[in-house]
Parts: sequence; structure tokens; C-alpha cells
Amino acid sequence: MKWCTKVGRRLSIGCWLLVAAWPARATEAQEPVLRLTVHVVAKPAAPRTVGLLDAVRAAGLLPRLVDRADCAPEALRTADVVLVDWPAEEALGERAPLGPLERWDRPTVFVGEAGDLFARSWGLPTAAEMAAMPAATRGPEMDELARPDTAAAVVWRQGHLFHFAAPAGPAALTAVQHERLLQVVRSAARFVSDRPIVRHAVPAGVALPATEVARRERIDAACRRFDVQPDAAGVLARLIDRLGGQDSAEIAALLVELAPDSCTVQTSKTNWMNWLSPRSHQLVWDPLSRVWRLDLLAFWRGVSSEGHRGDARADGAVREPAAVALATKVVQHHGGRALADLATFSCWQGSVCLMWDRRHGYFRMENHAEPGRRATPWTVSVIDTAADAEVIWGGGPPPRPRVSARGAFRELVEHAFLPAMLLDPGVSLRRLAAEDADGLQAIAVQLTGRGMDARAEHVLFVDPATGAIRRRQRLVGSQVQREQRAVGSEACGPLSLPTSWCDDRNERTYLVEEPTWNAELPAGLATAPERLSKVRDR
Repeated sequence: MKWCTKVGRRLSIGCWLLVAAWPARATEAQEPVLRLTVHVVAKPAAPRTVGLLDAVRAAGLLPRLVDRADCAPEALRTADVVLVDWPAEEALGERAPLGPLERWDRPTVFVGEAGDLFARSWGLPTAAEMAAMPAATRGPEMDELARPDTAAAVVWRQGHLFHFAAPAGPAALTAVQHERLLQVVRSAARFVSDRPIVRHAVPAGVALPATEVARRERIDAACRRFDVQPDAAGVLARLIDRLGGQDSAEIAALLVELAPDSCTVQTSKTNWMNWLSPRSHQLVWDPLSRVWRLDLLAFWRGVSSEGHRGDARADGAVREPAAVALATKVVQHHGGRALADLATFSCWQGSVCLMWDRRHGYFRMENHAEPGRRATPWTVSVIDTAADAEVIWGGGPPPRPRVSARGAFRELVEHAFLPAMLLDPGVSLRRLAAEDADGLQAIAVQLTGRGMDARAEHVLFVDPATGAIRRRQRLVGSQVQREQRAVGSEACGPLSLPTSWCDDRNERTYLVEEPTWNAELPAGLATAPERLSKVRDR
């Protein structure tokens, strides 16, 4: 880290915090048409494919054709929306064209039979299965999109996956169907952070294995013994409260059966309570697998899963026209909305090398500092940005602290790439009050996507004449965590990246050095426990 001298006048925070709350969602008429990048997975030159591409293009969107034969997640990960047309006769078999469900993070619209194919391959309910489920048993991430008229196509959503009913086979869609499909594509673009919750214990159509049958029998027997209903609200809390008694071992085993992604049978009552307390309002009963699952979207946002349904689960809830207009100037000043062409990126921060394989969904940082220079010694840390999960922890082993790359990834995106992301469909934008004493105008921004902080808000103070960002704040709730002045920027690919920010309060700078657009990254970036980069000459 470098240090900077305290200069300039301190920003008065209070006047910017006394602003109106987020207004109601902008209507479709107020929302400008974004040039979404839509990757169409289909058979080249087929009449139906040609019709899909023409319809997407005519709507002002940017289509990119991906041949079904060459389909792979890394060819699709920079899309705003992925549109999949995959007929039933082309069975997926052992193929995973979109990868495992946990790592598939693109808003996706499945046309016709494609939805059933991929739902079954991932162990998810099909559209027909969701429709057949009693409303009370559907997950909060499931809903049927309203139809403009009874003749319109039926569309079911589960998280960021949309099932668009269409005629089977290669027949081209009608003009009415194309219009409805484009409406769904635009809607899907805003469901960036949601994901499926309810799913089958095994792939649909496959008989339950003996181990799963036995698990369900154990749950039923234990629930009868302890006089509880496995799907009852608060059942986990009531069972935890009974730990420590003579039936403690049996109750702990039942808890692990009901919440397999929680603790172990050796976990103490106190630690069970510590696990449940911050999650109690975001746990969802999955009737297909008969387990309690965490609603990650509600958990990230800090809201109760109950009632957090439908359009409330979309991102980009607020997009005020005045804020969009100012954000457009910012995006233009910094080189445009060009992240669709960013596959890889690397840079340095002092002695730490950062590598982002955006195409494959991994972020890695490597520490070249001399031993003793940092409080927690570490060498390598990696997160899976597609699954939003740590892959390699730095530091450790316990009781030594562990180091996650998550914070470094968030800071890089928030500092360097935020100007290019302002017009992304899942980003919320609102205009704040009036100009400050320097004539700067302010917009409040909430980013979205896996790996991002869903509770953070970024206030950008912008020169309205040029679109240049002069200052920024990072807030969580009403608490200002960081105030910074823009110090410098650097050309990187088609963008001008803000690469230097000074925090006058703490006399520190956030610095990005040697940024490289579409960098050549080393093999083993996601898995190698040793350093892959070399110490740079400075």
C-alpha cells in the first residue's frame, strides 16, 4: 500500500445521507432499452435459429450465436442473458453444456423442450412439475410469469432459469411468440443473483437409492419419536433447544438429516444456535428432497425468505431516469459498456498479484511479500466467482486466521470496473439530491451478482459535464465504511479504469498497477496451491 497526504476539504456526509428512500420500481415505460448481450445456443442456419437471431436483433439487443455442438460455460459467461434452444431428440446424456448447476450463474431462458432437458440433468423440477406442485410447497424462487393474454406462452421461473413454452421440434416461432420471448429475455436479465433452491434428491425419473430411502425412514421415525413435523416452521430451533438432554445424540443426528448443509453431530448446542440464529428467517423447506435449504438470495440481502417472492427477487429494482442519464455519461467517459469482451484480467497491488479468469469464473490472488511483512502469512487464495465459494484459503491452518480472496475480488470490481457496469440490467441506480459545493452530482449504485456484497451501496460524485467520477463512498445501511477521492486512471483494453483512490481519512490509497485486459493467465489458476506468478521488477 502507498500513503497519500491528507488534502482538500472533507466531504459532509450528513447532507448525502438525508435523501429519500429508494422509490418504487420504475415502470417499463420509464426504463430505457438496454443493449443486452444475448448469447443464443442453437443450431446454426436452422430456420428457427435464424428467426430467433433476427427477432433479438430487431429488438435492439445484441445476439451472439453459440453452436450447440460447441456449447460450454466459458463461451457464455460474459452474456447478460443466455437463450437456449435444444430439442429433445438431442439428449444431453453425459454432456454438461452449461456445467454443474452450482456454477451456472447466467440468467437463462430455455425455449420449449430445452427446459425439461436441462432441469432433469440438474435434478430440478420441470415447468410441468412446478405447475403441479401445490402453491404452498413451491420454493420462494418459483413463480409463473403473468401472461399478457391467455394465448401467450406459459413461462415458469425457478431462480435465474426461465422455461418458455414453445412448440416442440424445429418449427419457427410465430411473431407473437417472438414478442413474448423477448419480453421474457428482458425480464430474465434482471434475475442475476437468484438461483434454484428446491430440487430433487436425485435426478428426476431416477428411483431413490437405498441410502436415500433409509434417510427418509430415519427422519420419519425420529420425528414421530420426538413429536415434531419435519417441515414445520421453527422445527430446527425446537430440536436445538432440546440438545444436551438424554436424547441429545439422536436429536443431533436428526438435525443433520434435516439440515445437511449445517453442522455435524459433534457440534455443541451453542454452536448450533450460532449457526441457526443468522439464518432462521432464510431457511426454506424443500419438499422434493425433504431437507431445509438456505435461501441464499434472502440471506445475502438480509431479508426474510417468507414473502420474498416474484419480482421482489429481481435485481435492479430501482433505475431512476435521471440516474440512468448520469450513469450513461459515466460509462461513456470510461470507455463504454465493454465488459462483454473481457475474458481475463490481471493486475498488481503492491506485492500481491491478482488474476481474474472471468470466462471460467475464478479469481486468484498470490502474495509475494517477504515473510513477516503481514500479520497473517499466506501465499495463495482462490474463490469460485461463479459458485460464490472459496476454493483455496490462504493462511491457516486453524487456529491461525484464514485469508479469503473474496474481499480482494469485491474491491477490484467496486473500484476499477464499477464505471463499466452501471448500465448492467441488474444494477440499481438512484439520483441523490442536488449538486454539492463543487458542482458534482451524485448517484447511488447497488451492484449485483455472485461474489458481490448485496447490502453495500456506492455513492458516486460525478462531474456532470464529463462523466468523470471525482469521489465515492461505500455504505452499508447508513454507515459510511469508506470515503475516497479519485486520484488516477489508466487505459486498459477499451476502458479507462479508475486505478487509484485516496482515502483522506485513513491516509491510504487503493492502487491497481499494471492492469492487463484479456491477460494470458497460467494453467492451474483455480487449483494450484503454489504461486504461479513471478515477483515483478519494480
